[in-house]
Amino acid sequence: MEWFEKGGVFMWPLLIESIAALYFIIERIVFFSVALPRYKEMLAEACKSEKVRTGKIKPDESDPLVHELLTAGTEHVLHLESLSLAVDKHMETAQHNLTSLNIIAQTAPLFGLLGTVTGMIQAFLKIQNLQGQVNPSDLAGGIWEALITTAAGLTIAIPALIAYMYFANRIAKYETWLMSAIAHVEKAFRKLGWEVF
Repeated sequence: MEWFEKGGVFMWPLLIESIAALYFIIERIVFFSVALPRYKEMLAEACKSEKVRTGKIKPDESDPLVHELLTAGTEHVLHLESLSLAVDKHMETAQHNLTSLNIIAQTAPLFGLLGTVTGMIQAFLKIQNLQGQVNPSDLAGGIWEALITTAAGLTIAIPALIAYMYFANRIAKYETWLMSAIAHVEKAFRKLGWEVF
């Protein structure tokens, strides 16, 4: 707590960003370890031609893309425009909170830098007020603020950036897999002689 107080006013936004970053990282870990495998399994089942033909799986209202694929399989009609919109909604869910995590990774060092600047301003004001007759202890407050906020900003930004890059990479791979699966469905529909438009 002493370090937090010495860090000055910019420690508060850094604290908020650290809590938010931790929440976003945990939420994305849960998504990638629990929800995404379930989505992939449902989509893989929905994309199998035998499942498409028989319509054995009932449409899942919770995900627009799975619902669209299974409805198309039941009705034997594939609407490419509707499918594209469903893919966009599905990817929005997959990319949830990534933008916020990226913003934190970029702004945390800036808050740290701002704290550094204000800390150095305090130190130089102290020098001016004491007309250059200063002891190192007179400048300690400003230097503490400068160093602590810089360290706090980097401590938050580095893991947030690493997490963002990792999650973004996972999403890119998932999107490639998804586009391949959709192409497989379209090919299956055309092969079966069902409507595709």
